Amino acid sequence: MPLVKHKGIEYPINHIQSGRIDLEISHAHELNMVVVNRANNPAYPYLQEEAIVVVNDHEYRIKKLSNKTNYKNISALHIVMDLAGTPFNQRLTGVYTPNEVFSTLLAGTGWSFNFDAAGVQSSIELKDFGRSNVWKLFRDFCNRLQVEFGLLPSRVFEIRKSLSDDYGQQYRYAHNLRNLSKDSISTNLATHVIVNYGEDLQQTATFESPTSSKYDRAVYGDIINDERIKTYEEAYERAKAKFQDIDISYELDIAQLGETHELGETIHTIYEPMDGLSIVTRILKVREEWNGEEFVATSVNVGNYVFKTAEEILQDQIKDTEDNVNESIDQTKEIIQREYRWELNETVTELEKNITTEYTAMVSLTARELRTEMTQHVTNINTDMGSMETRLSSSISQTAAQIRAEVRSEVTTINGGINSVKEDVSRLEITASGIQSTVTSHSTQIGGLNTQMSSAQSSITQMSNQITQKVSYTEYNGNTIVSKINQDAWSYTVDAQRINFNGAVIANGSITGTSSLNIATDATVGNNLYLGQGGGYKSLVFNNSNRINSSGYGMELNAQEINLNSTDITIGTSGGTTDFNGTVDFSYAAVRGVARANSSGIGISYSNGTLYVQVNGSTVGSVKLS
Repeated sequence: MPLVKHKGIEYPINHIQSGRIDLEISHAHELNMVVVNRANNPAYPYLQEEAIVVVNDHEYRIKKLSNKTNYKNISALHIVMDLAGTPFNQRLTGVYTPNEVFSTLLAGTGWSFNFDAAGVQSSIELKDFGRSNVWKLFRDFCNRLQVEFGLLPSRVFEIRKSLSDDYGQQYRYAHNLRNLSKDSISTNLATHVIVNYGEDLQQTATFESPTSSKYDRAVYGDIINDERIKTYEEAYERAKAKFQDIDISYELDIAQLGETHELGETIHTIYEPMDGLSIVTRILKVREEWNGEEFVATSVNVGNYVFKTAEEILQDQIKDTEDNVNESIDQTKEIIQREYRWELNETVTELEKNITTEYTAMVSLTARELRTEMTQHVTNINTDMGSMETRLSSSISQTAAQIRAEVRSEVTTINGGINSVKEDVSRLEITASGIQSTVTSHSTQIGGLNTQMSSAQSSITQMSNQITQKVSYTEYNGNTIVSKINQDAWSYTVDAQRINFNGAVIANGSITGTSSLNIATDATVGNNLYLGQGGGYKSLVFNNSNRINSSGYGMELNAQEINLNSTDITIGTSGGTTDFNGTVDFSYAAVRGVARANSSGIGISYSNGTLYVQVNGSTVGSVKLS
């Protein structure tokens, strides 16, 4: 019964709808299950990221989890993959026995090993071996030693020259074998190899594969050019590594697998429907599937296990990449209505991080347009933030009249029932008459019945006689705020709710307008201050109370108290009338003259000790002063 571990307690996993385990020589096992959520399934809530699932005493760590409404889709890797995150920061140089190397690599990891030294070299020379993760170094060393390994319960490696033996197990059509499929690939067939070697590549040798007689023609592999090869024998060794026969593999759909089947086991297969095919080969892969009670083997892949050096593995990876790229180009290159189109695709899956990245590159060429486009689609499932999906793209379109470039980013996040989508787009359009750049951002957040949307955009448009800049923002309630700058040869216009000047502002010329001017500190006027450009009532207001009012004819000073502080103060003009309302108090003033004797009304004058009183210029009485 499969189990899940949680805080030291094991819970049985019930209601497994489907399950599959893939086993392969010298590889980590993979487990995939679909588990249904029902009341009597105690393990269900503990099937979470990085949880440990135990099947047949083997431990698997959940690396990818798709949590649906009523079930969970689980992908897990054997616990041995924890060694990929275990560093080995040492370098081994010298001659070591296999036991010494395996013991050093696995020290402190919780893993042990059983090593069968039969047929294996007793020692091996290493130089600067290490400084990587334990999993990589362990596999590299097994390849160097040309041994296979399997995984046993309780975190034990089984290491042998050949992982299993020949027990005489036979599979035959219509007995314990339902079907057999054969795949053969001759794409990389190479029966002859030319090697140029020695100083300045002056020596040349052509080598022929021992199996070349099976083919009706000579097929040459890539020419090897390497000055580091000094002898004919070295050249032959390099050529041997490049010989390639037709790659043949078989998959057996078995009705019943022997009880003692093992990875690496030699088996005998007889399949009459395929011209009486009879092969002796080894089990390289086994697939076990859940039958409702246990995992049972349902299919195997057979072939011959090939050891390769680290350099050969690297070269194969480079060659495979080149072949895949060329194949993608060949498959997608097409001529439609005089259009040439190339497209490349690549998918990278980081199972440990639950990240899948899809890359696409496209070039399209017609007589009218050249277009390039790059896309990147990143899916990150079950992170601390929830699920996140990112779509990135960039494109350039070129015609005779226009060049257009665009970069787009769309990020979708799902976290706790709240969906957020943020889309950013930048565009640049160039024509002979103008350049326009635009940056746009849209945000949408959906949670329950609440939906909020906002957007912002900025643009710059440049033409020969004008430059326009614009920034706008639209809130989730529909309100839009816009600021704009327009410049031409005659004017520079700024439209905005608020314009901020920080620093000294120097203006040469007139400042005109219909807006209010609000200054927090002081204002200095060089010459005159004018209120109004026509008739009407105007005021200077102090502290929202005292004021100087002008009606266009008269002027009024309005305050509870008015102080005129000056050595000489003149009120009124000759021939005019000055009116005083209320009480006029001269108690604290020295009065020089009251009214001229010949003025209208009452006048007072003084002469030779006598004070004269006059009315409208005529003397009506006098007083002798003594």
